Amino acid sequence: MSKAEIIREWMQDNYHGQFQSIRAVWYAAKPHFQKHGISDKYATENIGKWLWNRFVDGDMSIYGDITNSTRVASNKLPILLFCEKNTLNPFRDLPEHIYANVYMASGQSNSYELANLILQLDGVDELYVYAVCDFDKSGDEIYTTLTSKLSKFFTLKSTRFTVQDIYKYETYKQPNGDDGLELDAIHDLQELVQHDLEAFLPYEMFEDVAIEDKMHSEYRKLVTKDEVLQELQAKIDNREHELWRVASNYDYNYCLPSDLYHLTDRVIVDTRQ
Repeated sequence: MSKAEIIREWMQDNYHGQFQSIRAVWYAAKPHFQKHGISDKYATENIGKWLWNRFVDGDMSIYGDITNSTRVASNKLPILLFCEKNTLNPFRDLPEHIYANVYMASGQSNSYELANLILQLDGVDELYVYAVCDFDKSGDEIYTTLTSKLSKFFTLKSTRFTVQDIYKYETYKQPNGDDGLELDAIHDLQELVQHDLEAFLPYEMFEDVAIEDKMHSEYRKLVTKDEVLQELQAKIDNREHELWRVASNYDYNYCLPSDLYHLTDRVIVDTRQ
């Protein structure tokens, strides 16, 4: 039996959604895996693959009690803006009404985080994905992995941030000899991303959101200056003060009953005036 098969067998027999992290799964399985010479790194990678494959196969609750912190800011439009570096935020000044899901990663996309995003986008068929990745082999792999995972659940309209001339910035040599460009070296990254988004996203999809925002804005203005509502609110405030005055005038006596139930239940209230 291969090491991957040993891991799959253990997960099938022992995992029931009861662990709070993949690391916790590894610690529970560690004695068994160590007997078969399975390393920490190999085990955690394959545990993650097993969970994700179960999720893809339709087991929406497979992650169970896993409570890893998430770096996905969820919103209502079927748009995912992804950046592979959580030290950068090229989306911090989004145009008005682009209520997108924003994922600030730290390298490869996390399956747990994507699973939660997919669950939150229940009912969405077509997803717009805009990815900002380094211009190198690692960035290529991150973009490919992200879109490959999401394409199992959505029809994707995806694109990747590009620059016309990487040599405007400080490049470096990749191990294969090609020139690479890190996002950190792009001094005007945010400006370029904003411009790129305008060309990529279909602005007609924001119409309903914009109208809803405007409707709420006008409603708040009406509420603020409506005299009838102000009069009603004053009456409510006065009535609340009156009821508080009545409650304050009751006779309250504290007693200690033999059975120790909640403290507030030990207070006897005489409402007779």
